[in-house]
Amino acid sequence: MNESPPRAWLLVICVVACFQFGVATQNGNEFFLGDLSHPSGTVEVNPCVKNVTQSINTLGSRGETLGFNWGANYLPVQGAGTKNHWQGIQRLWLPTLPFPYLIVSSSHRERVLLANGELEEISRPGHFAVVEMASRANDGGRLRSNRLKFDKLTRHAAPPEMDRIVVAQIASHEFDHPGGMQIVGKYLLLSSAGSIEHNRDVAHFTLWDLTNPLSPRSVWVSPKWELPPNNANSVGILRLDDGRYLMLRALSDARTLEFYLLNKNLEDNPAGYLATTGVWDRWYHSELLSESYNPDSTLDLAWGDLENIVSGVGYQTTNLVTECETGQIFLIASHGRRPQGLGGGDYIDAYRVDVPREHPNPDVSGEGVVIIKVAQRHMFPSANAGERQGDLQAAGGVYVSPSNKLFFYATEHGVTGPSKSVKMIEFSPQVPKSTAATITDAWVELYAEKSFHGRSIVLDYIDRDLRNYADFSKIEQFDNLAASAIYAIPTGTKLRLYAEKQQEGGFIELVGTGAVEYLPDLGSIFFSEPDTAVSRVSSAQWLTSEVTAVTPTNNNPTRYFQLFQNYPNPFNPTTVINYKLSAGGLVRLAIYDLKGRMIRTLVNQQQAPGIYSTQWNAKDEIGNDVASGTYLYRIKMGNITKARKLTLIR
Repeated sequence: MNESPPRAWLLVICVVACFQFGVATQNGNEFFLGDLSHPSGTVEVNPCVKNVTQSINTLGSRGETLGFNWGANYLPVQGAGTKNHWQGIQRLWLPTLPFPYLIVSSSHRERVLLANGELEEISRPGHFAVVEMASRANDGGRLRSNRLKFDKLTRHAAPPEMDRIVVAQIASHEFDHPGGMQIVGKYLLLSSAGSIEHNRDVAHFTLWDLTNPLSPRSVWVSPKWELPPNNANSVGILRLDDGRYLMLRALSDARTLEFYLLNKNLEDNPAGYLATTGVWDRWYHSELLSESYNPDSTLDLAWGDLENIVSGVGYQTTNLVTECETGQIFLIASHGRRPQGLGGGDYIDAYRVDVPREHPNPDVSGEGVVIIKVAQRHMFPSANAGERQGDLQAAGGVYVSPSNKLFFYATEHGVTGPSKSVKMIEFSPQVPKSTAATITDAWVELYAEKSFHGRSIVLDYIDRDLRNYADFSKIEQFDNLAASAIYAIPTGTKLRLYAEKQQEGGFIELVGTGAVEYLPDLGSIFFSEPDTAVSRVSSAQWLTSEVTAVTPTNNNPTRYFQLFQNYPNPFNPTTVINYKLSAGGLVRLAIYDLKGRMIRTLVNQQQAPGIYSTQWNAKDEIGNDVASGTYLYRIKMGNITKARKLTLIR
């Protein structure tokens, strides 16, 4: 099927206009939207995602190292590749459960020694494992690393014994290769194909009820579906706005996608209505449109971005999600395999998907489903992906939290075996952007480059005893550089960042206010010792003791506070003002004109000792823009004041 130019042009014209009126239409056709009746999710529908494109672009690119133990009940298989390997991963979250659970599928084959001395491979039933993450909180948010050990790199630390496989469930007696899967509410949709000859021309699609994950209930097994050669064996599912379910299956190395509509009651066996309705539509990768651009400003029309490097590369994770703001359906896909020597990275891609409500003819070119590439995220799993580093491989999966944040999980591809642990990664939103009401909520994200760019690491107060805060070289992906920071620390707490190891040398302090604070340039804040190298952080210390307010008693303001020159200066329209308190007390910082008239109050509150940062956006107290010119910013603490000049140029 070839691209249809009229269809492409009409799509571009319609993209904005159609959604302004809440109806997705193109070429006169109306498209399905995802179910938004329960944004935080239910047992029948997944939570929606806030701004899918932004969620992909801000997904943490390196992730946190997790793992789970083999457990006593899982099969004693060994090997990797086409013999035995992890194939897909999903995270199950139901608020009624005591723990979060992971579902990981795996293929199984066994080598048997024959009487003539030859080895023969025998297919065994494909399985999925139910993994109980009993050491993790079941709050629907980040699982966080469960392999943190003091003075150890996470890749050398085993996960807690309580995080383990608790159920080994046969997915298919006939097929040894369970493929991609997706959870929707309490249900798991899983496809299985392949035999000892590795033929994938027939598949079973099975549905499981995971209300009790310790005893998965088989809901239905579809009839055998014939497939074209080289089936990618990946699926996706979501609930539509009319209550039915949209199912996707990826064929031919994911270069062909088929879409099916399932009944409102997902437990209805699809055999009957699939026989009458059949495929809703069929889409080929040659039809791909794009809103994503390459570095040379050309449209990025690559479907599976490695297809021009290695033949036969497709997607093996193809999960569907709904966007909260629009109800728009999106496809999130990750690559099937990463060839050796290509830099230890991989990609997650996002596509907008329009599925017509009116049944199209799946065999007619230029009609039906429209898929548009909108985002791509370069991922770096090499530090914690196991033996096959730099490879998301087939075992990937999307998870959406009840707070509508998008996560991505991946496991190492090769199966390890009993008495060992399985490595996995949690790619979470890059910046939590949540306030800190209590000390257990405190977090600081340090970036290697200014303005929140480059490599970053999140330091959580709750993990303080598991990280070596005295020597950041013992923390993965931290090379003693921190040029900017975003943080949320409750009032009465602060994080002291030292330039030297063992909490020595010059330091700066990030003082808590409870809100999310942004410091785009740590180099603009002076360390406690003037000759300290900026952007160098080698150790840290959480300080939680309450500080008694102190009122100045002499006229030496530098004993109690320092007011630094604003930057940039001159400025337009925003400038940053930093100041340091050596003692606690009531602080008032305000902007004045040269006649002494107060223009804007920036700070008026009790503050503990530490370094603070605030901004002025060149507006007065009621939000009006002020004129260009020179102004004073003045800090007052007790009966001591200090002022500096700043200049606004519009």
